[in-house]
Amino acid sequence: MILCVIVDPLPGGGPGLPVLAQVQADIERIVPTATAAPLGMGERLAVHWPPSWRSLWLEARTRPRGRRLACVLSLLGKSALLAAILGGGWRVAGFDPDRYRRGMAERSDFRKSAGGPRLVLDVTETEAAAIEAMLAGHAAAGRIRYGTARAAASTVTCLVGDLAADRHVHFVDGADLGFWRASVMLKGMAERELSAQ
Repeated sequence: MILCVIVDPLPGGGPGLPVLAQVQADIERIVPTATAAPLGMGERLAVHWPPSWRSLWLEARTRPRGRRLACVLSLLGKSALLAAILGGGWRVAGFDPDRYRRGMAERSDFRKSAGGPRLVLDVTETEAAAIEAMLAGHAAAGRIRYGTARAAASTVTCLVGDLAADRHVHFVDGADLGFWRASVMLKGMAERELSAQ
């Protein structure tokens, strides 16, 4: 399963860095995050075609009204070509699908730190439960607030400058808006803290 985790230090929970460093170390003891990458080293990347109509519509809306249909058709064609190349493992015009998969995994942002850990981890049910129990312990001790969300799969949003030049960045999330659901949990925890004061 995919587990999205957001952790923020609490203002009275001790110095921010040691608390967050302790939480990160506790997570690493449960599951080394480097090995819990949702894409692995690229071998876990599954190509789905056609792309979701929602994502096509969002992309098309960035174009003027008269060019939206052309944009959707272009995106369908390009994604079909990429799906065929990746699915068949073909090398085309200097594009190496295995190298692309590895590069995609290396450039994915499944581990971030913005005030505290922000993680998208591929874990077992047992590991997810252990991480959530550990976070609950830290929260009960008044050191952190956190949010988690479980998902059956991860989603990847790609920003591709030039495939051949290896210019691409990939934003990883849990399916069904995992990070958003985790942030709602964290926000709810913060609101309960304020109402208890």
